[in-house]
Amino acid sequence: MATVNLKPPEYMRANARRGLKLHEEGFSGDGLKPQTVEDARKMASGVVTEEKWRKIGAWIARHIGDLDAVQGDEITAGLVAMLLWGGGSSKQSATKTMDYAYSIVAQLDNIENNNQTMYSEDTMSEQFMWVAKTIDEKRTVAYSNFEMRAEGDGNTLIGYASVFDSPSEPMPFIEYVKRGAFSKTINDGADVRLLVDHEGVPLARTKSGTLVLTEDDRGLLVESELDPMNPDAARLISALRRGDISQMSFAFRTIKDQWSDDRKTRELREVQLFDVSVVTFPAYESTLAELRDRENVATIAVTNNLSLRKRQIEIARQQ
Repeated sequence: MATVNLKPPEYMRANARRGLKLHEEGFSGDGLKPQTVEDARKMASGVVTEEKWRKIGAWIARHIGDLDAVQGDEITAGLVAMLLWGGGSSKQSATKTMDYAYSIVAQLDNIENNNQTMYSEDTMSEQFMWVAKTIDEKRTVAYSNFEMRAEGDGNTLIGYASVFDSPSEPMPFIEYVKRGAFSKTINDGADVRLLVDHEGVPLARTKSGTLVLTEDDRGLLVESELDPMNPDAARLISALRRGDISQMSFAFRTIKDQWSDDRKTRELREVQLFDVSVVTFPAYESTLAELRDRENVATIAVTNNLSLRKRQIEIARQQ
């Protein structure tokens, strides 16, 4: 039986805990419903029901504008309510929770259509993890299971931000990036940045020559010499060496795609690249990157479990 993990991620639990603390301190105002507080207590303990998951995304979408009224460290009733719903104190964090909630609902709907729903609140089902955003036609897709290792004192980041023909998580259709998808955007001289979580000051850039992107027979190869004198880069280097960061993403706009006749499979044939980014949450399953000595860059080795991954996807769709 296919499973959907209903357990909220730690950042949602932390938001709920903060909201409960502010509520106890009297910052929540008079309009707060007791059920919201009760649901927040459950969320803080790691429990969110299917009914609640179906409400979270829509509620945040309606109320995210309330965060515009928050000035600096000001605490408003709207802010407290957003925290109690797991949404965080900024539009970015609220959108993150909203997208995650929508992904849970998509998984629930996909399985319910097959009348074979079974829930798991204790174990994370990797094959149903999907984190993606679409803002002003710009999409970000995150990959997982790529390694970042330090060899000696190397500061060169090298790896694959995208692996061709690697299946996405069900959403509910399966998406693949095809060979050739990046060739035109690279040949046209796309000014691509290397970022952390798709924001902030670039750590490298193709225009300056500090970031090199290559499409080979495996995928989108990324190479960048990180500057340890840059505090942001130094923090990233430390996180890579410790293994605290292990995911990557690319932001893009779809130029050409192709759907299967049954609309269950989508192939990305050409994209416009905006950035490649080190991120927190994964979406696709197969990619790799390493932190290496400059002299050892050419020795990169790729581990790829695509055949196993594709079989897992097929089993999930048949259940």
